[in-house]
Amino acid sequence: MQSFGCFTADLHRMAAWLKQCSVKTVVLQSTGVYWIPVYDVLEQRGFEVWLVNARETRNLPGRKSDVQESQWLLKLHTYGFIAAVVPAGGGNTGLAHVLAGTGRIRAAGRWCIQRMQKALTEMNVQLATVLSDLSGVTGLQILRAVVAGERDGQRLAEFRDPNVKASKETIAKSLEGTWLPEQLAILKRQLADWDHVQSQMAACDRDLEARMKQLPAAEVKAVEPPPPPVAGQRRKRQRKKASKNQPNFDLAAS
Repeated sequence: MQSFGCFTADLHRMAAWLKQCSVKTVVLQSTGVYWIPVYDVLEQRGFEVWLVNARETRNLPGRKSDVQESQWLLKLHTYGFIAAVVPAGGGNTGLAHVLAGTGRIRAAGRWCIQRMQKALTEMNVQLATVLSDLSGVTGLQILRAVVAGERDGQRLAEFRDPNVKASKETIAKSLEGTWLPEQLAILKRQLADWDHVQSQMAACDRDLEARMKQLPAAEVKAVEPPPPPVAGQRRKRQRKKASKNQPNFDLAAS
């Protein structure tokens, strides 16, 4: 058994050793960002690299160790039981980098919202208890007005979107609190950070769209029509809610 360090020189030694062993295909788990340097070196050295989702390979029977997990990955890949997150041989490591960066930026956005919610709670402003999402239309408009100096709950409640379940009266009551200068300063900074994160996400979407256009066209398979409903049974219509983190372009058309 061979072991290698994490420095770039060590990764190149690992690639050379794999070449000596006549290895042609390597399967990596997409854990955090640690796979990226290994992926880059192996792809540059001509290996067929499969990047797979760690969630699809976690059901390892028996006691788990690094060696057993590697053997489990080999078995799953051999029998075709796992799919690659990034197709092997497609030169798509740049796309993977964009996706990884997008995930980190979105995590930063969630942290901004959580920090704003904490600042409001410390002032006993219970806006987060009556709105399901502070980053929605109503929440952001109210936060911007508060940062701009508005303190009247009735006026702030006028920003209520018609789709919000809470009434204007309830929203106004939730906005009664102790306005602390230090917490308002935090709220202002986090709101500015949120806006910066949104601009970064838009930039990532543009990069992702450009990368997607560089990919080879995928083969479109015919989709079989759903079976007819059984007599006496009514089908429930499923409404899929659009994700707020969904890219602002059509992935299918790219």
